[in-house]
Amino acid sequence: MRLFFAVTLEEAAAQAVVDVQLALRRRYADPGVRWVGRDQLHYTLKFLGEVDPDRVAECAAAARKAVVGTAPIQLDLCALGAFPSRRSARVIWIGTSTGAELVGALAQRLDQELVQVGFQPEPRPFTPHLTIARVKGPAAERAAARLLETERLDLVATTRIDAMVLMRSELSPRGATYRVVDRFLLGDRDDRMEPRP
Repeated sequence: MRLFFAVTLEEAAAQAVVDVQLALRRRYADPGVRWVGRDQLHYTLKFLGEVDPDRVAECAAAARKAVVGTAPIQLDLCALGAFPSRRSARVIWIGTSTGAELVGALAQRLDQELVQVGFQPEPRPFTPHLTIARVKGPAAERAAARLLETERLDLVATTRIDAMVLMRSELSPRGATYRVVDRFLLGDRDDRMEPRP
């Protein structure tokens, strides 16, 4: 199964992001820019890729250790960015300001715990990013470059992060569908958390 760890948005913050998407879509319409659906909005902490179902318990155990002592986080959503660059965008995202360091620290702890159970360490520095669109084709790239050159996002929303989730990504011709496999409350003590079968 294809797995990743993430934090998700409160409803009001998710709606604020959808409103931003709609406004940008009106101004920069291009069939090659595919806007991410509301149910897929998240900040990825660690992408695991294909994982044997027998290893899900190990992933969950690592996550339980990672959230110990981590208080809920207030996260500000702001600023547009792109991968691999603003001039050659394949992915358009919303970044963070307040709370970014805390989310980064959580991602680092998770990565360390996963390494302890045999997963590869993350090779790149963590950049908190909420993907809002994917770009395919030269015309769409030009539209994305105009968007990133002319649009400025200040504070989009603030959301409270009180849990980390383990998500399963199921691919189909219509795109990916995400399903929550497990949920880990921030601040839970390890001695209170019993492994799930």
